[in-house]
Amino acid sequence: MAFNLDEYTGGSEERLYDHLKSVWERAQRRFGHEGDAVYAFQEDPCRVNLLAARGFADGQPVESTNERYDDALFVIWKDEGGQKRVRTFVISTEYGESAGGTALLVLGQHKYKLATHKKTLTRKKLHEAGRYDPAGGNTYQYRALNPHPTVQILRDSVDRNRTADAGEGVEDNATINVHYGGEYDTSASSWSEGCQVLLGWDNYREFIALVERDASIVGSIENESPGVPVPPVDGTRPVIYTLVEGEYLLPADSGYGYPIRLNGSLAVDSAHAARYYEHTERQYKGGYFPFGTNTVWHGGLHVHARRGEALVHACAAGELVAARLFEDEAQGHGHYGSVNFILLKHEIAGAVLNQINQGPVTEYQVLTSNLNFRPEAGGAESYGKLVQGDRLAPRDGDAVSKDGYEWLPMTGLQTQDASLIGKDGYVAFKKEWLKPIHAGGPSAFADSDRKTWYSLYMHLNPERIEEANAALAGIEWLRTSGPAGFRTNVPNLPMRDLPDESQPFVKLARGAELMVIDPAPAAAKVGGYNWQYVQVTGGDNANAARTGWIPAQAEWVETTTATTLNAELVEKLRAGGVVCVGEPDGPVRVKAGDPLWTVGEYGSPDYRDGLIHWEIFSEENLMPSWPQAVDADENYNMDCRQIMEMIEQEWFGSDDVLSKEEVENFFASDPDAARLRQWACQFVIEWGIDLDVALPQLKNVCDRWRTSQLKERIAPYLWWDEAAGRSVPLPGTKKVWHYNPVALLERWATVYGAVESSPDGGDPSRSSEPPWIRIARGEIGVKEVSGDEHNERVLEYLRSTSLQGTSDAEEDETPWCSAFVNWVMKQTGRTGTDSAMAISWAAWGRRLAAPAFGAIASIKWHQQSADCSGCTEGSRCQKASRCLEPADCGCACTKGHVGFVVGKSGDKIQLLGGNQSNEVNVSGYGTDRIIAYVVPSDYEVPADDYDLKPYGQRTDEGDFDSTR
Repeated sequence: MAFNLDEYTGGSEERLYDHLKSVWERAQRRFGHEGDAVYAFQEDPCRVNLLAARGFADGQPVESTNERYDDALFVIWKDEGGQKRVRTFVISTEYGESAGGTALLVLGQHKYKLATHKKTLTRKKLHEAGRYDPAGGNTYQYRALNPHPTVQILRDSVDRNRTADAGEGVEDNATINVHYGGEYDTSASSWSEGCQVLLGWDNYREFIALVERDASIVGSIENESPGVPVPPVDGTRPVIYTLVEGEYLLPADSGYGYPIRLNGSLAVDSAHAARYYEHTERQYKGGYFPFGTNTVWHGGLHVHARRGEALVHACAAGELVAARLFEDEAQGHGHYGSVNFILLKHEIAGAVLNQINQGPVTEYQVLTSNLNFRPEAGGAESYGKLVQGDRLAPRDGDAVSKDGYEWLPMTGLQTQDASLIGKDGYVAFKKEWLKPIHAGGPSAFADSDRKTWYSLYMHLNPERIEEANAALAGIEWLRTSGPAGFRTNVPNLPMRDLPDESQPFVKLARGAELMVIDPAPAAAKVGGYNWQYVQVTGGDNANAARTGWIPAQAEWVETTTATTLNAELVEKLRAGGVVCVGEPDGPVRVKAGDPLWTVGEYGSPDYRDGLIHWEIFSEENLMPSWPQAVDADENYNMDCRQIMEMIEQEWFGSDDVLSKEEVENFFASDPDAARLRQWACQFVIEWGIDLDVALPQLKNVCDRWRTSQLKERIAPYLWWDEAAGRSVPLPGTKKVWHYNPVALLERWATVYGAVESSPDGGDPSRSSEPPWIRIARGEIGVKEVSGDEHNERVLEYLRSTSLQGTSDAEEDETPWCSAFVNWVMKQTGRTGTDSAMAISWAAWGRRLAAPAFGAIASIKWHQQSADCSGCTEGSRCQKASRCLEPADCGCACTKGHVGFVVGKSGDKIQLLGGNQSNEVNVSGYGTDRIIAYVVPSDYEVPADDYDLKPYGQRTDEGDFDSTR
């Protein structure tokens, strides 16, 4: 399927804990509780977090119903030793279909306490009274969770369709408990009237024991589970029950994944990358990047796995644009193995590529004046003062933390004070004081660009494209919505030849998959049953393909949303050759980790092995920061002198032909092999080579190759020209850039997953950032010039507004915070307010309900002046230190400030803005002063951008005087 939680976390309980914690934190922001400690994720030992997902079963999102147990409850905690723990329970979060209830717990964060269920009955302990069994007469009051004091429900009383309709609303409720919900042969449809019910008595008792171990919860004073202590005093906090939809458990950014599970996971991280390097460079010989044992270019890697059994997965989200998937061996195999392939097309943002390609810091530019250059970190002695514009070079040695600063070892490079040039010393680092200059010069890509790249999966197995082929059961891109169906919930469900309970019948197994046949044979339906004519499509081998009538009662079967093979697509694939997938019905999209096909085989007739060729290429070089090899001709030969010189050859045999042993030894033991992983190589893709041109030259270079019949043997593997002829969206040239796919994804995933702040103040944990933030950050340090002179950059900001042409635009003492924001937005091609008034931004673009990274924050200062003389609620304004809105108090205040949200430290929102203490910097402002957060109308805020982290060390409080 598209996503599986077990696969995503690789079976690691620690990774599952971390993922669910991130889901919780996103949900806390989503439901308006960010910063509220009551709703925060609990990480102290033994404190539990309850996270429920409506519509989540078997590790993946599913359609949520009120007919079956198709929801999940995760108990997340750390044990006494600090180990991360997770326990998953099967539950139902809706009222049952036949239970008569109308209370639906809404998505959100709800407060619960330890208490009891069935309060009118005699209280008994769970471990002593036996399984609660209404049918068997064993009923009593038992341990459960109760709202504390209430939770919110949708009163679904009009049509009980589990959605809010006219006449239905949300209300507080004190009776939606978390309690036991029956055994595995129990229908969820009759058990609950809205409570959260857990499946399985033993599971329920385990759940209660886990919650009781958290002595901080209200009601823990009555703990009863064996081995769980009763605390001396009752707990004081509610346990938070966070309820989200199943899809919300998907990663916020599914990122990248390796195509084959080498060690139980598809995750892209340093450990799995190391396993892939071992696999492709040392464990197996041949199939190296970027050249083979025959001195020809090789644009990908061979990844070995069992033929026909191992699944090949998409390495990133994208669009499946081409496939050749012959079904039989005769067509699907050539002289060297399978000719089948799948091609995906992907996109990546220019802003992300700029971050990925950012080189090391080569020097620092001083952004302020009177910065001490000291012989020792934190010492009292100073060589002298550095001023704005001075340049320093980083030198060997570690940064030193002292006196609240990070002291960087530096060498004077170009300084106004000539005595500092060449001196070695230390400078205190703050982003407002020093700007790092990275190797590689300016950004190679426009932040707003979307660059295309491709991933190729070659040598896939010939598979019969039919429902009966279990190997293709999880290949979702092949499927489309099919006829409705059922799955049996009980054993021995009768199937009859006629819809009459007096007719003979066969017994269907529990879990049998049934497809509704429409139209059904004409027959008189007898009795009050929901008779359906169906065919057995799976789950019951004894009755496979049998057709007949079943009583499709809700308590005996569950409705399924059936999918079936896409008949039109299958027909195209079966016709043979390259298929332009997605035409004319629209794109076929996949996510990272989606199964694509099964592993095929490759090799000479004498030696073949199960493997795929995995390749990543692009028309434009996406890694300009890496060393580059460019082949000027259009043949197979790897004749790059730089690469050739890396490889140690026998002195007497040193030439332009690499022996098999030389290549194998190079990848097995030469340190340069590791460096070669991070090369970008441009050459003609092997799948589009002109054999008439390439083969004669190949013979001249390496006469060991037998070229007789070589063209006929290689030709079946070429696909580029055929794909181009069928309108597959390919690069405009066959000479494309190739990358070691393991190294490329490792590099990209490292940038996406980084958590440390970068030296220039960026936040690498974000997969991208709004282009205006990159521009604004580049202006940090721009400062007014005192006296009669003016900073030309500040004047440029002012001239971007309606002040252009006035005297105010020629003085940097003119308040310029709005002008700065306006100028920045214009650099991105957008239109701002063109106003020099800060509060003009409150009505610009689209408002957000909460601060987000990159949003524009508008502040309104309240000044007791003539402007406020008409204020009718001045005392309230004075208390709040600002006017909420002009309409709130009737005053005409126009004093304000504006800047870009880049972080949060404590209770202050950090703004990157202009005219903050007369310069562009980052300063903190109390949230009670901010009247609006806005973004461009066409900009969608990524979910993670509401997760604001501290931006550097600066938390200075900005005020009216500092912004004028």
